[in-house]
Amino acid sequence: MSSIKLENISKYVCKNVNLEIFDKELLVLLGPNGAGKSTLLNVIAGLIDYEGSVFFDNKPVDRLPANKRRIGY
Repeated sequence: MSSIKLENISKYVCKNVNLEIFDKELLVLLGPNGAGKSTLLNVIAGLIDYEGSVFFDNKPVDRLPANKRRIGY
């Protein structure tokens, strides 16, 4: 994932997030309320609009239907 930028009302929720997760890896997102954990997961799942790029298996996620993204939370 590269340079995802999200805006939530009048403040940035996530800015310049870069993340690479390999097959069979486990990722834990920790942080206080309002830190952007759920927002980041919603971006990956394609549930909200964003600026930047998200890739699954080197394919842009926005070109994959939600049911093909293999994401759940």
